[in-house]
Amino acid sequence: MYNDDTRYDWATKGGSQSWNPHSYSTPGGVNDGQELWDKFVKDYNFAMTFNGHVLGDGTGYLLENNLAGDPVHQMLINYQMRSLGGEGYMRLLEFQPDGQTVKVSSYSAVYDRNLTASDHQFNFTLPLGAADADNDGVLDYHDADYDTDDDGVNNYDEFVIHGTHSDKADSDGDGIGDAAEIAAGTDPLRNDAGTVTLVQSDPVTYGLFTEQMILNLNPSKTFRINGNNIEIDLQMRTSSNLTNWTDAGTPFKWELPVQGDRHFYSIHLSPTQVTP
Repeated sequence: MYNDDTRYDWATKGGSQSWNPHSYSTPGGVNDGQELWDKFVKDYNFAMTFNGHVLGDGTGYLLENNLAGDPVHQMLINYQMRSLGGEGYMRLLEFQPDGQTVKVSSYSAVYDRNLTASDHQFNFTLPLGAADADNDGVLDYHDADYDTDDDGVNNYDEFVIHGTHSDKADSDGDGIGDAAEIAAGTDPLRNDAGTVTLVQSDPVTYGLFTEQMILNLNPSKTFRINGNNIEIDLQMRTSSNLTNWTDAGTPFKWELPVQGDRHFYSIHLSPTQVTP
């Protein structure tokens, strides 16, 4: 691309377009923009092309269909002629969730601002290539009706809320699925494999107890789950030798609703004044 919104074309325009590769003493063959278009780009599935290193205003844009009838967005962007060697400007393209809209901007990290001229800030659309299986206008990869990787987190939550991969059940590859990390409050995009290995190597030190270890804390099955309730049975027993025991008094049974997926109970015996 040249800065007049046309392609470099030595055969037609010759030296009227400055910095055409044919104007340099380059060993071997060279191709300018028009030659690249004719020999390569127009025959293949290009959606966009980019080039720089052209002065003037440093911008150019041309939209033209390839031989298949699909649009090819061709862009020149160059900031080197600005002060400070470019003032930290960069060309940004933001691909929107609709799968078609692309927002183009020129942003400076030095000044924390955008250039607002029309050749620096504009939108264009791409042919819709992403799937919308239920034809609801929401592309499948961020549709709440789908869970592509079947990990228990729908595509919308993965794409919009958590930033995880809707087609990968363990986005960070640490062996802990996205759903488990989200439920636990850990970062599903940070690989915690090293930490997991360390904790598993010495679970007691790090306060990690398996389900069986917790069950072992209730050897007499004092606590029982019955439907949506937990039952607690208490029976006083008496002995004269700490070896042989017999029941004493009436058994006490306590029943209360289970509170959530994870809950802990303990029995506290209040001290009682005993009269000799």
